Amino acid sequence: MFEIDADHAIGIYFGLLALPLALLALKFRSARRAVPGTVLGASVLMAMSGAIHVGLVLSHLNDAVTAALFLGNGVAFIVLSQAFTWRWWRPASTALIIATVLAGVAGILIAFLVGSGESFDDESTSPAVVIAVIVMIVAVIVANWLYEALLTSSARGATLGKQALGLRIIRADGAQLSFGRATARYFLKVMITPLVPLFIGYLMAAFTNRKRALHDVLADTLVIRSS
Repeated sequence: MFEIDADHAIGIYFGLLALPLALLALKFRSARRAVPGTVLGASVLMAMSGAIHVGLVLSHLNDAVTAALFLGNGVAFIVLSQAFTWRWWRPASTALIIATVLAGVAGILIAFLVGSGESFDDESTSPAVVIAVIVMIVAVIVANWLYEALLTSSARGATLGKQALGLRIIRADGAQLSFGRATARYFLKVMITPLVPLFIGYLMAAFTNRKRALHDVLADTLVIRSS
């Protein structure tokens, strides 16, 4: 069975508590009728994420910096979750999510390096090995990112696999993707959509009217058949 650390459980409780509150808040927002249901779904998920961050503040009160970061990030998620009619809501939300994920990855790498540094005295881990592993991980991430971002922002608008299936990716208004938007879509797809439980972020593509997964909603993109 899975075990959840007590320090993290409080964040999950806050997130679950935020679900009915976020749905109730939407019910009283008349503006909800002017936006797609997928955007409203993303708004609810962002509110839950913000609540999780706020909840984690309580278990990190002994670390003022970490608590402040959790609080600031949580408030930003909650505020943006209710600003879904804002013209720049999608890019702002995308930037916040990517920044959050990259900060988490940076924290993990720092913790790994600090832990490895402590073991150097025992000669159990070589600094060269640690550096080689990090370089290899970064190389794989960069290679995958460039492969997808360059090809989906090209005139064909698709990776080789999608081209073989007769598919392409475009902006919601029908325009070709820029490299920046293709980059945002890639990192949303590999870092954010998998975080939604029960593959809901991906399954959205089967039930939404424009067949868009969560990363397509946030990046404002569409997967269509090539003409």
